Amino acid sequence: EGLKAFAIQTALDLSVLTVIYLPTFYIFKAGVFSGSSDPSVWASAGLENYVTNFAKDESDLLKVWFPANLVCFSVPLYMRLPVRHIYCELCVDCISVIQKRRTLSRYMIYII
Repeated sequence: EGLKAFAIQTALDLSVLTVIYLPTFYIFKAGVFSGSSDPSVWASAGLENYVTNFAKDESDLLKVWFPANLVCFSVPLYMRLPVRHIYCELCVDCISVIQKRRTLSRYMIYII
């Protein structure tokens, strides 16, 4: 019963991330970076990027969010939101560190 509920919650969460979050992310990103003020250009460019990156994004979603869901959906209901927020913050911090290292390594090439 508990594992069945966990599987359903995880499948629903990953489905929402795949079907709603990622297309919205790519459309919003296209709106910011496309240089066009036409929303149809944003939608077409965003959905094109979504389709292009689908396989890698799905793989990354499973690598990141499956373990997160394992933790989030195994704690009591009142703890899920704080646990999810802490996990998200740690992910953002890790991405920031990785980006900072990449930027520093680019600058080091120019210095050397």
